[in-house]
Amino acid sequence: HYGAFLLDEPDLIVSVVRHLSSVLDLPVCVKIRILPDPQATLSLALRLQEAGCAMLTVHGRTREQKSRGECSWEAIAQLKAQLHIPVVANGGIERPEDIDACLAATGADAVMISEAALENPAIFAGKATTRKSQVALAREYMDMVAQHEPLSHSDVKAHLFKLLYMCLCDKAPVRNELAAAITHQHLREIFERIVDEESVLREGNEAFEARCDQDDAPFRSWYRRHRRPPGPDAHAEEGVVGSEGDPIGEKAGDAPGTL
Repeated sequence: HYGAFLLDEPDLIVSVVRHLSSVLDLPVCVKIRILPDPQATLSLALRLQEAGCAMLTVHGRTREQKSRGECSWEAIAQLKAQLHIPVVANGGIERPEDIDACLAATGADAVMISEAALENPAIFAGKATTRKSQVALAREYMDMVAQHEPLSHSDVKAHLFKLLYMCLCDKAPVRNELAAAITHQHLREIFERIVDEESVLREGNEAFEARCDQDDAPFRSWYRRHRRPPGPDAHAEEGVVGSEGDPIGEKAGDAPGTL
């Protein structure tokens, strides 16, 4: 009775939304995935609208697809055409230019970004993903951590595994040390070693400044870890382990059960 598993119980979803919208002064917003049957998806969306849903976010993949496979912007467009409440499109956003393309294709009122932003938060500033820029983002993040030390270092490690995915894929010893670190000082020491090594590796190597959010990229990004076979970075290990035994960067990702 949680997340996308609730899609098997549309009556329950509708009853929850109806109750919340009747007792809350705040707008009730709902996020769903599409169902295998387009008509069933439309029926659920219309029922949610009637029950008081103020805004509907639609992930254009089924529950079974999780974050893999093509995202159906067409399915989102079909729902948008039938609803009068705001519709937010979710899924298939990897690079900055995908935002406008998604809005144009779906007619949606907004776009929700998840995995791409977890790896490259600079997507909101219109900046593409490169190996060099990811190290710079990680530097900025670690500086923020130093100023506002979090209660849990597991969260810091989860972010670093995503931000530095391209740097860590072929560095098992460093990954394991990062996963085992329990103090900010140790995390910082490991990070500085990664930065120093990256500086040496990218000297005179234009690949480090090439976009990695598109086909034929020189390095595989975290976003693409499940979306295409390894490219030129064929040395990257499948199933590499990050903090707390999770595949690199998985823990703070979009959970398969997300509704």
